[in-house]
Amino acid sequence: MTALLLNSILALLLTNFIHHFLIIRYDIFSFLKIPIDLRKSFRGQRIFGDSKTLRGFLVDIIPTGLFLFLLMTFFVKEFQVSKLFFGFLLGFGYAFGELPTSFLKRQFKIDPGKQGQGSLGIFFSILEQADSIIGVLIVVTIFLKLNLFQNLTLFLIGVGLHLSIDLFLHIYGYKRGLQIPFLKH
Repeated sequence: MTALLLNSILALLLTNFIHHFLIIRYDIFSFLKIPIDLRKSFRGQRIFGDSKTLRGFLVDIIPTGLFLFLLMTFFVKEFQVSKLFFGFLLGFGYAFGELPTSFLKRQFKIDPGKQGQGSLGIFFSILEQADSIIGVLIVVTIFLKLNLFQNLTLFLIGVGLHLSIDLFLHIYGYKRGLQIPFLKH
């Protein structure tokens, strides 16, 4: 079980590395930058905005599935379902988990990549660290019998990794526009 969870985390990290440092940076597969909300609105605001695209979903799903399949082939011999399918679902959970936050931010008229000001900014900053992790945990919980302590541990590890990577990327200039309301700029 531990090897499976570590491989899952590693597959998601590798996918996000590729997503940010190759796909987004060099605008690869730009023809897939189709907003998943098809530019539709709700209460006068975009549903998810231009930053949630078909490309993002596919780049979260396909590499996560492939990486997890490769990692589990070497490190996890027995697993009840297809390793590739499980990886695809993890990637889907990661991408899908971000959608409620994007929807709420659009309803509060907060631009993609921004968190807002004051207590609302702190709320969205925390939510953005947790949303994709919650999506992944839903998938993991469907396939694995984890107790509350294991789920909480995975949640804290996931949020901690997400926050650490975002801070690292912000400090070293990759996420220049990232607003971190509890840090002074």
